[in-house]
Amino acid sequence: EPLVLIAPPGENRADVDLGELAEKRFVATETGCVYRAMVDTAFTEAGLGGPKLAAEAGSIDAIAGLVAAGAGFGLVPRLAVAAALDRGEVAE
Repeated sequence: EPLVLIAPPGENRADVDLGELAEKRFVATETGCVYRAMVDTAFTEAGLGGPKLAAEAGSIDAIAGLVAAGAGFGLVPRLAVAAALDRGEVAE
């Protein structure tokens, strides 16, 4: 399932490099969740260490809500946030 980087509305930029992204705060699922493992792996494989966490949430909907409120960025399954993207609540 494809993951997408979501950001608060208006913070989507195509020119962000990985170094800049590593400095951002992220909202992620809790340790032990398969999506959290995917986030941690993506950062590690990019040589960025672990993500800087603003919060941990128990669901993808909660992550989207926190991202929409400006708490940070999220790396989530696109299908799970498609409606939030369509409504403009978060940016891809």
